[in-house]
Amino acid sequence: MPRARVGVIVPSLIGGVIVGVVNIVKAMAIVGLIYHGPLAPSFLVGINAVLLGAGLSMLIVSALIEAPAVLGAPLLAPVVVFTLFPEALFPGAAGAATIARDPEAAGRLVAMVCGLASLVAGASFWLLGKYRLGTTARFLPYPVVAGFNAGIGWLFLLGGIGLGSDLHLGGGGWVHLADPSALLRCGVSFGIGILMLVLEARTKGHWAVMPAVLAIAVAGFHLARLALGVGLHGRAVAAWMLGPFPPGRILAVPDWHALAGLDPPRLAAITPVVLMVVLVGAISCTLLIAGIELEVKRPLDIDHGLRVAGLASAAAGLTGGLLGAPSLMSTTVALRMGRRDRLTGLVAGLVCMVPLLAGAAVLNVVPRFAVAAVLISTGLDRLVDRAWKTRRSLPWTEWAVVLVVLATIVWAGLLAGVVMGLAVSLVIFVGNYRRVSVIRLAAAGDAHRSSVIRPPAEDAVLRRDGAAIRLLRLQGYLFFLNAGMLLEALPAVGARFLILDFAAVAGMDSSAGMTLRRAMQIAAERGYAVLFTGLAPPLRSRFRRLRLPLATGGAVPAESEDAGLQHAESQVLAATGDGLPARPATFVGMFAALLGQPVPPARLAPYLTRESFPGGATLIRQGDPAETMLFIVSGRVRVELDRAGAPPLVVASAGPGVMMGEIGFYTGVARTAMVVAEVETAAEVLTRDGLARLEREDPALAALVHRLMSCMLAEKLAGSTRRQAQGGT
Repeated sequence: MPRARVGVIVPSLIGGVIVGVVNIVKAMAIVGLIYHGPLAPSFLVGINAVLLGAGLSMLIVSALIEAPAVLGAPLLAPVVVFTLFPEALFPGAAGAATIARDPEAAGRLVAMVCGLASLVAGASFWLLGKYRLGTTARFLPYPVVAGFNAGIGWLFLLGGIGLGSDLHLGGGGWVHLADPSALLRCGVSFGIGILMLVLEARTKGHWAVMPAVLAIAVAGFHLARLALGVGLHGRAVAAWMLGPFPPGRILAVPDWHALAGLDPPRLAAITPVVLMVVLVGAISCTLLIAGIELEVKRPLDIDHGLRVAGLASAAAGLTGGLLGAPSLMSTTVALRMGRRDRLTGLVAGLVCMVPLLAGAAVLNVVPRFAVAAVLISTGLDRLVDRAWKTRRSLPWTEWAVVLVVLATIVWAGLLAGVVMGLAVSLVIFVGNYRRVSVIRLAAAGDAHRSSVIRPPAEDAVLRRDGAAIRLLRLQGYLFFLNAGMLLEALPAVGARFLILDFAAVAGMDSSAGMTLRRAMQIAAERGYAVLFTGLAPPLRSRFRRLRLPLATGGAVPAESEDAGLQHAESQVLAATGDGLPARPATFVGMFAALLGQPVPPARLAPYLTRESFPGGATLIRQGDPAETMLFIVSGRVRVELDRAGAPPLVVASAGPGVMMGEIGFYTGVARTAMVVAEVETAAEVLTRDGLARLEREDPALAALVHRLMSCMLAEKLAGSTRRQAQGGT
C-alpha cells in the first residue's frame, strides 16, 4: 500500500477507534442511567439495545451526512427523558415487585418501549426535515432551553450518584447514602468526575482527557485490588463492579414480542414521555447541528441533518436503542486528530458493536465508578454552564427563568419544568412588550406634510393651520395590554383631523378593537374626524368583523397615510376660504405673489412657450439632459423614480402654481426623476436658450427671474428635506 494512502487510512482508523471507545463508555453510562435499581439485572438487555443502536446510528450518520467530517453518536440530552419509561411502565411498589419477579422480561419491555419512542422520534425528525420545519425548534425562548439543559444536568448528576453508589435514589433512597461503603463509592465517582471537569477546563476541552482519566482510574483500581489479593468477583469488590455478567456474546435479536405487555394503561402512561422525547430530541438536534457548523467551518442544512438524524434514530429504535444524531463531541475529536473523512465515523460505529460480539466478559472489568463519573461530569458541566455561567450574559429576569425551570424539574419533573418555563417567559414577555409603545410617531400637520408639492401661499397656510391635523403612526401588535396607550395619545384640543396609520401594525385582538371604538367616541366628543390608513387586508377584514368604520366625522377613507394627509390638508386649505391667496395662473404671476414685484405679462411672454400634455404623458424623463423647466398652469402631475425591474416609485405630486425641473436646469445634471401628467395638464416652459436670450436682451428681468427661482428652490428644498425626514422617521 502506498505510504500516502497509509498516512490517510491509519489516522482515520485510530480516530475511529478512539471515538468508538468513548461512545462505548457513554453508552454504558446511558444504560446504567436507565437500567439500574430494580432493573439492574437486565443491564445486558440494555447494553445490547443501546450499543447496537448506537453503532447503527453512527454508521448511518457518517454515510449520509452532507459534510464528511461530521460524526454521529447517541443523542445525550433526551436520555434523561428515556429514564422516565421504567417508572411509567412499572409505577410504585407494585411495579418494583413486578420487575423483581422477572427483571429480564421487564428490561425487554423497557428496551422495546425505548425503541418505539426512538422510531416515533425518528419519523418526526424526518418529517420536520422533509417539510423544512427544522428551524421551528429554535423558537423556544433561550432561558427555557438553558433551564431545561440545566435540569437534564441535574438528572444526569442524580443518575451518576445512584449508579456510583449502587443505590436507587427514588423515594427515600437518599438516606442510604449515609452508609460508609455507599458514601465511599459515591465519593470516588464524584472525585473522578470533578477531576475530568477540571482537566478539561485547563486543556480547553481536549478530547483525550476523559479516556485518559478513566483508563488511569480503572487501571489504578485493578492494581490496588491485585496488590491486596482480592479477586475480581470477590465480595469486597462486588459492589464496585458493574458485573458480574454471564459469559458469551451479548448480541441478541430485539424482542418486539415484549410489547405484548404494553396494555392500554401503560400506553397512556408512556405517551407524554414519548412526546417529550420527540420535543427534546428535535431541539437538541437542531442546536447540535448549529454548533457543528462552527466546528467544521461551513454552513449545514439543518433540515437535511434532521432527515439523517431521523433515519439514524429509526434504525436505532428497531434494536431497542435510543436516538442517534450528528455529534458535536465526536466530530470535535475527529477534527482535532485532523480527520475530515467518512472512514473515521464508519470505524467508530463498528467499534461500538465490538463488545456485543466479544462477549460480556469485556464488561466485567469495568468498575461502576468509571461509568458513574461520566454521568456526574456531564451533569455538573451542564449545571454549571447553564445555571451558573449564564448569569453573566443574561438579564436577571431571564436568568431567573433558568433557575425556575431548573427548580421545577428538580421538584416536579422535565415536562413540568418546560411548562413552567414557558409560562414564566410568557409573563415576562407580556410585561416587557407592555413597555414598548404602540405609538411609533406622533406628529402635527404643520411640520409633517403629505407628498404634494404646493405653491408657497398654500405652504404658508399649512404652516400656520396645519397643527389641526394630527398623525399617529402605530406599530407592533395591538392587544389588551398595550392598546390603552392609544387613548392616552389622543389630542385633547385644537385638532380637526386625526390620522391613525396602521402600516407598521402586525395585527390586533378584539380588545384593541374595543379601544379603537372608544377612541372614535372620544374624537367625536372633542370635535375631530378620524381616518384609519395603511390597513393590510387582514386588518381590513378585522375592521369589518368588528364593524369599525375606516373614517368618521365626515372624513373620506384613505388607503395610505399620504392619501389621508392630502385629504386633511385639502380640507384645511378649503376652510381658509377667501383668506387663501389665489394660485397664480401663469409664471409671470409668481413675481407679484412671491416677490411682491408685478411684471407685465408681455415682457416675459417672448421667452416662454406654452405646452399641453394629455393624461399619462411624460413631461420630464429620468436621465435626460435638463434643458427646460416647467411651470404647471393647470392639471396635476406626479413625480416618479424609475426603478429597474420594479414599478416606478411615486415620491410626490403637484398641481398648478408649482415649478418642475428647475433643480436640474440650474445645476446642469441629468434628470433625477420622471414627471408624468395624471390628467390633462398645461405648462409654461422656459428653455435654456430662452433664458440665455432673456439675459442678453433684458438683464433686469433676468435678474428678477433668478431671484424668483432662488426663492422657489429654497421652498422646494425645505419641503424635500421635510419629506425625507418624514420617510425616515
